[in-house]
Order: sequence, then structure tokens, then C-alpha cells
Amino acid sequence: MLAAIAEADGDTAETLARQQVMQAANFIIARLRTQRRPGAAEGSAEAAAPA
Repeated sequence: MLAAIAEADGDTAETLARQQVMQAANFIIARLRTQRRPGAAEGSAEAAAPA
């Protein structure tokens, strides 16, 4: 991404930045799913709350 910025390739830099954001979001979502409270109903506020 930095190389694309340095070369003034805005389209490539934007694409790479968006990919990075999606990877980070997927990582956070996966982490939050593993931290759900055991025994909480799926989709409930308790299941989504951090432990």
C-alpha cells in the first residue's frame, strides 16, 4: 500500500486500504465470536456482550 501511495497510484492504494480494513474487521469479528459467554442464547444481547 505504501508503495502505491509513493507512486501516486491512488486506485491501487485505495483497493489495498479497503482490503486491509476488511481483513481487520474479519479478525475482530472472529475474535468477538470466540469471546462470547458460554450458555448465552445465539443472537441475544448477553451473547454479544464482552465477558
